[in-house]
Amino acid sequence: MGTAKLNKEEIASIGRLMGVVRKEAYLGKEPRGYSPARDVTILRAWLRRGRSEAEIQGAIEGLRKAVEKGTVAWKNPETGQTLRPGIAFTLRALRNTKAGDRWTWDTALDEAFRSQGPMIQSLKDALRDILT
Repeated sequence: MGTAKLNKEEIASIGRLMGVVRKEAYLGKEPRGYSPARDVTILRAWLRRGRSEAEIQGAIEGLRKAVEKGTVAWKNPETGQTLRPGIAFTLRALRNTKAGDRWTWDTALDEAFRSQGPMIQSLKDALRDILT
């Protein structure tokens, strides 16, 4: 991480992901007094640790959906602000933080998967066979 240079693929991924951050997390406007460079640093760390661009995008979009539904309760330790519908957030909400007894990352991905609609039948059958 540290001073290692980003390769072209990482730069492109971060650019695309920051577009998602601006739309879904910031709601089109950066939070007052916050530097987006902090979120770039978080994205870079996640990519370097093996998280895929699609997984990160799903978590960001899923957290927005969970916030709008009111199914995630997280309080920013820096500002004291809680996540509420219509309120912008930063990636700090997904990074090593819990909402109640669950990691916000897990809550966000659960919401992202649920929002994609019902499971295809063959996958349901395969899971039922494995679990029974």
